[in-house]
Amino acid sequence: AGQLLAPDSRVNAVVHGDIVGDGQKEVLCGLEDGRLVLINPGGEAPLEVQTGSAPLRSVWAGRLNGVPALLCGAQDGEVRAYDLAGTLLWQYRNSRWQHTPKFAVYSIAVADFAGDGTQQVALGCHGGISLLDVSGEPVELQWTPVYAHMVMPMSAVTLPGETRPWLVAN
Repeated sequence: AGQLLAPDSRVNAVVHGDIVGDGQKEVLCGLEDGRLVLINPGGEAPLEVQTGSAPLRSVWAGRLNGVPALLCGAQDGEVRAYDLAGTLLWQYRNSRWQHTPKFAVYSIAVADFAGDGTQQVALGCHGGISLLDVSGEPVELQWTPVYAHMVMPMSAVTLPGETRPWLVAN
């Protein structure tokens, strides 16, 4: 088998888990050259998408309302969602943090943050947190974010005795 990634490839973001739902663990990589690459346990890449020219800074894999999806956030603020075949489901351009010219999306977390039975996509950006619905449309934040230089990493966690997840960010 040939080499999957060139020696000078820069991997900026990684997610590891049963991404395709086959019981095996795959790796989803976001690369400096804007590629999103899914690597299976055999070392093959059944999916490689050139998402744009900007470096990818964050990746997420899971289900959005039951549909398998791959999300990536880029240095230029573009966020894209793909299905497992590499078809673009939606895209969103982060421009919320207008006090800085840096719109990079450094982390992505998905959960029912509002406690209303629907998922939201939280974006950890340069300057704070943005929230989207699962179709990539902006949702009004239900909390007041504290200014942060770069929000990364970020996770959704449910604490004992709580029903609604917390968004934990650094």
